Amino acid sequence: MKIYKGQLQQSLSTKLSIPKKAPKDKRVTIGAFQNFGSGEVRVPREGEGSFDVRLSVAINSAAGMLSEESRAHLKMRRPLSQFGGEFTSVTATYMEDGQGGFLGLRLQAFEQDNVAIGEAQLFEGTAEVDLRIQQTQTQLITMARPSPAGWPSADAPATGWTIISSQDIPVPNRPFTLAFGAQGLMKKATFFFDFFSFGAALLGPELELGLFHDLAGAVLDLGQARDALIAEPADLDLAEDELNDARDTLVAAQSDLQKAMGADNLDETTQGKLAAKLFKRTLKGAGRLIKTLEKGKAKKPAKLMKPAQRVIDDTLVVMANLAGMKTTNARQITFVTPNP
Repeated sequence: MKIYKGQLQQSLSTKLSIPKKAPKDKRVTIGAFQNFGSGEVRVPREGEGSFDVRLSVAINSAAGMLSEESRAHLKMRRPLSQFGGEFTSVTATYMEDGQGGFLGLRLQAFEQDNVAIGEAQLFEGTAEVDLRIQQTQTQLITMARPSPAGWPSADAPATGWTIISSQDIPVPNRPFTLAFGAQGLMKKATFFFDFFSFGAALLGPELELGLFHDLAGAVLDLGQARDALIAEPADLDLAEDELNDARDTLVAAQSDLQKAMGADNLDETTQGKLAAKLFKRTLKGAGRLIKTLEKGKAKKPAKLMKPAQRVIDDTLVVMANLAGMKTTNARQITFVTPNP
């Protein structure tokens, strides 16, 4: 099983306190910039056969959370058929007690048309859970558990899973795709995601996986830089630091890709030549932003937001080509999509 990059900094407490400064290797986040926001991260490549996909979900603040409405999900999609509908998801919903205090996360499974299946479970006092969907040869099962200490190290327990739903569905002869996301978020509400892993061939071989996740880290750094530029007041030092970190990651990934292409080590579905070409555009855009900040020419930092977003979009395009999607257009990629 492949564990995606990212390490838990500390176990989130039920006090739901906000850290003063996020860790450098911050987890993937989906947050709302306005009321009733939602977002989803979709894996571009399709998989086939049985699988075992897992994801950790956490909150660290009650801000913007609506009891019984704000939820995160792990989702598997298939074409419509007689077996269970178009998608199956397992969700973690924010819950409050009668006095407005944090109660815990409610775990529930859904299928097509958001029809609830199985039996909902309440994990009281738990702000961090692991979600799981497993397709065996004979069954489709959704599970959840409070995240154990040390996960996903080899010392972490493999037990503790509670079955949310179990359906007698043999492995369909159709592809599937995976996604995770959040919905029902008011302004400032945020879910944190990490340790996305699966026991199925989906994103491609190990080499592409490593490049893909390195670039995902660069996207997080670029997002931090963009947010620093539009903050009031703007934090130009932070923006420059994050941009330099992102550029270093991009340069290293570009070098690894060139070596892999020279040795003919890429999977046949990987769009290596196009990714290599797009790398140049991405690095050029990042370099221009850094030079502007170094020379102190950012008199109106907010105007740099669009160029920063273009670098993010260009990086996502490179990632899409590494995952087998031939494209030069960021609009064709669903990574994080907030409500309009």
